[in-house]
Amino acid sequence: MDEFLEQFLIESRELVDQATDDLLALEKAPADVERFDDAFRAFHTLKGGAGIVEFAAMQEALHCAEIDLRPARIEHVFTAPIPQDMREFCAARGIQALALPA
Repeated sequence: MDEFLEQFLIESRELVDQATDDLLALEKAPADVERFDDAFRAFHTLKGGAGIVEFAAMQEALHCAEIDLRPARIEHVFTAPIPQDMREFCAARGIQALALPA
């Protein structure tokens, strides 16, 4: 396996777990700016990594997710329903790479 791809898969699982935790915490505290910024940063980092390993569909889906989250980021209040798991959200956006077994 390509070194970049292997590293991306390791880091992406960690970022998905982090974003999941952050998004679930936002359900209880939707005005928690730090948690929201952390979740947004995870999306952004995943998008960049997807670009490096040339996962164009994943990169585009994460870009769409960033666009979806942008209004809440500007208003500092997350009001949209959050899936129970970040993987569920990503799968709904067409990102199958994050569903790889650990």
